Amino acid sequence: MRPLRLALFPEGSTDVSFFSPLLVRVCEHLCRTVQIDIVPQVIDLSDIARPDLLRRADQIQDAASQASGAFDILFVHADGAGDPARMRAEQVDPGLRQVADAFTTRPGLVGLVPVREMEAWAIVDGDALRDVLGTTLSDAELGIPHKPALAESVTDPKRCLVQAVSVAISGRRGRRTRKGDAGKRYSRYLRGIGERVGLDCLRDLAAFRSLEEELASALKELRYLR
Repeated sequence: MRPLRLALFPEGSTDVSFFSPLLVRVCEHLCRTVQIDIVPQVIDLSDIARPDLLRRADQIQDAASQASGAFDILFVHADGAGDPARMRAEQVDPGLRQVADAFTTRPGLVGLVPVREMEAWAIVDGDALRDVLGTTLSDAELGIPHKPALAESVTDPKRCLVQAVSVAISGRRGRRTRKGDAGKRYSRYLRGIGERVGLDCLRDLAAFRSLEEELASALKELRYLR
């Protein structure tokens, strides 16, 4: 069975916890009709990135070159900060181009750019969030959008997620949780959310649909899909 190995160059360390299981699940969905062994461990290229390289594109190319032969698909992530087209042009595409030019056998190259922040994708599915946080509170009580499509319009999705974690923990323990504590703890739930968040919910977001389409094209170029 042909293996499929994934690598991610994230914007931050907490992003890896959420995106790693999610990207594996998206690949599993796209490849569900073919015989492919998707390696569940996503390589975090930020672990080997060189901070002495000032340009992000150089960091991406150098890390990808160090891991050459260890992955088939490379995802490069940057939060859109409200202007995803500009952030992609500045923070993602230059690195993807340099990797494409540097590799004789080019891996699949995929940009990963939420409209605002990764956390918007983490608050898109109230049922998944309740499952991970161990609460029965409603979307309104958690302070998250009641429709998936509204998640990318939340001005500060990280704050929204931190608040949801704080409310859920307070409800379980019967006491108020300090904001600072919730801010430190929210990252521990990201992997669980990435493992459970509904792909159908995410498909209400244009940025996720773009990711799926770009990934499908990369898989076809590499002949994993027809």
